[in-house]
Amino acid sequence: PVSLIEAQASGRPIVSTDVGGIRNIVLPGETALLCASGDSTGIANEIARLVEFPEQRKHMSTQGWPYVEQRFHYTRLVNDMTNLYNQLLNK
Repeated sequence: PVSLIEAQASGRPIVSTDVGGIRNIVLPGETALLCASGDSTGIANEIARLVEFPEQRKHMSTQGWPYVEQRFHYTRLVNDMTNLYNQLLNK
């Protein structure tokens, strides 16, 4: 999953299987196209869709960084930890 976060941060659209926690780290239909596990035809079709429709590829590429910045950037982690420590100190 870290490679999918890195791909989004780099502005790359994703085609992946919908397994494990993948849905928790991508925006299905916005930053990633997901297929069922073992669906090689589905994966091929989604890759072909990105090749055939550059406007969709470009849209997906622009959605990745804002999503990663909001959910996975280290500044969010620092802010979350600061808030947690402040809450614990104020008890």
